[in-house]
This record gives sequence, C-alpha cells and structure tokens, in this order.
Amino acid sequence: MKKILALDNFLVVGSEDCIDVMDYEHNTLFKIENLNSVHDMSYGIIGDGCGGGRLFILELYAVKVFDFETKEIMEIYTQAEKMYSFSKKGCDLFITTDERILKFNLSMMRAEISLIKPIF
Repeated sequence: MKKILALDNFLVVGSEDCIDVMDYEHNTLFKIENLNSVHDMSYGIIGDGCGGGRLFILELYAVKVFDFETKEIMEIYTQAEKMYSFSKKGCDLFITTDERILKFNLSMMRAEISLIKPIF
C-alpha cells in the first residue's frame, strides 16, 4: 500500500520497504531504504512543539524518525504489539494497535498506554 504526503517543497511516497522523496516534477531527490513494512507517515510541522521538519515513519513494530537535513533515520520506539496507524499533535504521537491507543511523548521519549480499545 502506498502512502503519499504532499509537502511544500517535495512529495514523500512510501511503499512497503522504502520511501522516495521527490520534487514536484517526480524526480527522485533521495530514497530512505531498508524499512520494514511502512504502515503510515506523518510530517512534523515546524513550530508545533517537537519534531518539526522531520518525517515520522510507522512500521509494523517500530516508529522511526527521519531528519531531512542530516539524512539520518533513528528508531525512537519499538514494541511487540503490531502498530497500524498514528497521528501527531505537538509533542505527542497517538499510535493505534489491535488492543489500545498508545500516546508516545516525543519530549520525554516515553509511551503511555491507554486501555481504550480502538473501534474499527
């Protein structure tokens, strides 16, 4: 499943095992490779609190962050439970699993587990 984010200066196209960052003429600027089952992506808005200007990547069992300036990727959270989607607000990532919604705080680098079961 492909996911596309349209940002100010470029497009981010995610597929199963890599992400292409392209300009608006569809020229590939660079690739983020060696990913494991990309499920979702979110771009950190500059000035919203944490992670501005970075790409957050949700894999099946991990959350990674990509820095566009340094071109480095870092794993910031892993767990045994499958993760399916997420959203970002300020310093918090809200991650949906089969059994619960996790709130991961970027400033503390810690997850709080909610007992709320998602409704699908």
